[in-house]
Amino acid sequence: MKNSALLTQVRLRSLVTVVGLAALTDAVAQQAVDSKVVEASLFKNGLAFVVREVDLPSEGEYLLQDLPAPAHGSFWIMPESKATLVREAVAFNSPRSETTEAVTLIELLQANIGKTVELKTEKEDWFEAMIVAVPKRSTQGSPNSANSAYLGYGDRWGSQNVYRPPITGVEAVTEQPGFVLLKSDNPATSLALLPSDIKGLRSVKGQGDLALSFSRSTPGSAIRLKVTGGGGKIRLAYLVWGLTWAPSYQIDITNAKEASLQGKATILNDVEEMRGATANLVTGYPNLAFAEAVDPLGLRGDVSSFLQSLVNLAPADRRRQAPTMAQQVMTNAMVSDSGRPRLTVPTEGEVREDLFLYPQTDVNLKQGERGYYPLFAKRVPYESLFQWEIEDSLDPQYRWRYAYWYDRGDQQMPQQEEVWHTLRLTNTGGLPWTTAPAMTVQEGRVLGQDTLFYTSPGAKSLVKITRAIDVKAEQGETEVERERNAKTAYSGQTYDLVTIKGELRVFNYKNKPITLLIKKTLSGEVLDTSPKCDVDATIKGVWRVNPQQLLTWEIPVEAAGKLYLAYRYKVYAGR
Repeated sequence: MKNSALLTQVRLRSLVTVVGLAALTDAVAQQAVDSKVVEASLFKNGLAFVVREVDLPSEGEYLLQDLPAPAHGSFWIMPESKATLVREAVAFNSPRSETTEAVTLIELLQANIGKTVELKTEKEDWFEAMIVAVPKRSTQGSPNSANSAYLGYGDRWGSQNVYRPPITGVEAVTEQPGFVLLKSDNPATSLALLPSDIKGLRSVKGQGDLALSFSRSTPGSAIRLKVTGGGGKIRLAYLVWGLTWAPSYQIDITNAKEASLQGKATILNDVEEMRGATANLVTGYPNLAFAEAVDPLGLRGDVSSFLQSLVNLAPADRRRQAPTMAQQVMTNAMVSDSGRPRLTVPTEGEVREDLFLYPQTDVNLKQGERGYYPLFAKRVPYESLFQWEIEDSLDPQYRWRYAYWYDRGDQQMPQQEEVWHTLRLTNTGGLPWTTAPAMTVQEGRVLGQDTLFYTSPGAKSLVKITRAIDVKAEQGETEVERERNAKTAYSGQTYDLVTIKGELRVFNYKNKPITLLIKKTLSGEVLDTSPKCDVDATIKGVWRVNPQQLLTWEIPVEAAGKLYLAYRYKVYAGR
């Protein structure tokens, strides 16, 4: 009996232990852990490669809230320790509640649910009633909805060459209140009105003002993470839309020989909360093939819409293939001829292949905030030039613009030539200058603003300051000789071979010498120029009837001086 009683006690204790362990396991399974953004590489097209970090105390199951909508194929879970193994990660809908201000009558009704108010309709004057409910129907994720293909995916931004951000957050929900449920005491009745029938809403005397803020549910997702082998740090890495940066420059030319070039960045954060994170500001042209498709773990749409999003990313001639082939098609398109993936996103350092980074440490930005961050300040050599760019005298229909019969219309040559005061900056640093607005100042006063285009280390870049009002320019061309029907194209079009003489004149009314940079685009064969200039063939004219050339002169002009230039060329012109 004693042995039996002892055995029963052991069994009871074991049962209590099992129940206790089960309860402990269940508690661990329900434990929510916070993740923190530790690093983000920001591209200028609205995308960022984000790395979050979470510290797990032990193995078990955990909940990670507020999962963003990552680009397809970019979401990875990486334990810091090799002993820690991620066995499973399950994404599920986890709507978030947020408080917002009412901006429409429907939202004002929602903000005052449970409150007695006075309403007015088209047919009835003001009457008292309590707002019982404003039912809403959400179409998010409905497999049979007409717009299910557009919940996070879709083909609504036109050309495939234009980046289309995925639809996320509130945009993915379409709420259609069908009626407003009211309860009236005089007479005692319940009634439902169409939202469009309600024309006014006001508070009842003695019951305070109408509430203006209300809570609403926005779509969201969370991850149930199962980890074995122990705890430790785990990193979540993904490509997401809504975190980007915008650079800009200031060029101070107070010094006559060296310009003071300052660069700054504005970080735009619409998706993440950054607390002491490192932001790598990336310049370059990464290949992000799946950026327009949301990863299935983002829970933005159903299976059909996900497969359709992959079809939309494929070239037009492949879109007719069955959706079941879409993932194979896009996977093949993702691999280069060498078999290596094209997607390269740097995670640390300053240079990664053809991508360059400006690291910013200790960035603190909440979702919806914008941050100002200085990048660099350096002195760079520059030259002051006066730039004259001259367009081609042959129009796209191969007609010579100076012919007496030429119907100018909108193609009319400019009456006054544009000569621009321009800076030529030399990048003497180790990092490239990314394309951005550049404002030129002198002695604290603004002179102008232009675009500083991408400039590699050691290269030079031109930045316009302002129109040169003291430098006048004239151009003209004259037909010297014409050979009729000299060439017939494949299309059957016949062309004359015309010999043309061109003249350029420049008048410097300044009291100091200037350096003039002239760039003349020309279709045809250059015979001679005076003075000599650089002649470079352009790729644009390779398959045209006439090859296209770029003539470049860089020549000094004396103070209050004049300059005359001439050139001759042959060109096939239509009639």
